[in-house]
Amino acid sequence: MRDRSQLVTIVLAACLLTAACARTSADSASCGNPIREALDPQSGLHLLDPETIVYLSDPPTSGPHVGVVPRGGAETDPLPRPIQVALLEAGGVMVQYGRLADTDRVALEALARELVVVAPSDDLGPDEIVATAWLHKLTCGAVDVDSLQTFVDDHLGRFAGHP
Repeated sequence: MRDRSQLVTIVLAACLLTAACARTSADSASCGNPIREALDPQSGLHLLDPETIVYLSDPPTSGPHVGVVPRGGAETDPLPRPIQVALLEAGGVMVQYGRLADTDRVALEALARELVVVAPSDDLGPDEIVATAWLHKLTCGAVDVDSLQTFVDDHLGRFAGHP
């Protein structure tokens, strides 16, 4: 009888451990699936007055833009949308974040390099992160560096260019 009691205890412990691990794995998946968005028909426009533009998506993944492409890196201020789209058209990736703890911000900034811009956004909520590439977007509810790095790796240097 004692052996059976020990066996039941071991089986229950294994079940609890499996459930806890499964929940932790699901909780750590803070990003949704990357989505492909429609091409903005105005993507061929190079802007002289970027203040009057309305984009099809927010943040934009295509559309009117300026002719100057940012180099990449970590920014301390939000990047205007026409500059974001210029980066994306050049094959770059934009990672934007809402209010974050300093440690999370530093973790995101490690993604920054040539043609990868990491910048704050006034339009995102706390702990919200959005990565964009030409016609592609990944939205995260928390910092998930692995998913964001995969998005960067999958999209950096790939773009559709002008329609």
